Amino acid sequence: MDPLLIVIILLVLVIAGLIFKLSQDQHGSPVSAEDVATKLEPKM
Repeated sequence: MDPLLIVIILLVLVIAGLIFKLSQDQHGSPVSAEDVATKLEPKM
């Protein structure tokens, strides 16, 4: 595996975790995986 690829994957996971925490704080309820998937699909 390319070390740079591993770093990018880790960054994406950290950013996704931060967004997940922020969305939980804003709405006050956990966001389901399906909601996250539907938000991410148009961007991919």
